Amino acid sequence: MNTVQCVKLNQELEALDRAPYPGELGKRILAG
Repeated sequence: MNTVQCVKLNQELEALDRAPYPGELGKRILAG
């Protein structure tokens, strides 16, 4: 599983499998 740096929690966490929101916001979140 890929990991990402969470800006909010300042931790390295597992990446999401799919966008949590539709549209551009979801794409930005998924891109990490």
